[in-house]
Amino acid sequence: VRRLRYGDLRLSEGEHGKIAWPADTDKTGKAWLTPISPDVRARLLKILRERPGLGPAPLFPSPRNLSIPVTEAGIVCWLRKAQALAGLPRLPHDAFHGLRRKWATERKHLPDVDVAKAGGWRSIGTMKRAYQHADDAGVLEAVMEPRKLREYSSS
Repeated sequence: VRRLRYGDLRLSEGEHGKIAWPADTDKTGKAWLTPISPDVRARLLKILRERPGLGPAPLFPSPRNLSIPVTEAGIVCWLRKAQALAGLPRLPHDAFHGLRRKWATERKHLPDVDVAKAGGWRSIGTMKRAYQHADDAGVLEAVMEPRKLREYSSS
């Protein structure tokens, strides 16, 4: 996200807009396009009103050099400050992977292929193994809502 550019936004495409994630900013070198939610669209429009920009300019520039993206350390610092201001506990370890885990876990009830594509995972196995976690609500649902079999298999 920190390496997004103004030109990566496709706000006129799809129902609420899309983001084109270019291969040169993806750690696996994969380009992909994903739709955005109304909430993400509203936040992007706010950024565009406050800091208009075009094309290759970074959406989240470094405070010291507006022509390059904020560093990873810089964006983690911003996240820590935002957590403190909001009175939220600090996320353990790599904060952004924690947010991706939360995002993926909140979507466990949806088809794996759709969640993986929306989240930019190339491998469903990686998404499920490293990002989706059991949660109390899901475990309770598994206990309380079995599917009733109509016939038993002999195998």
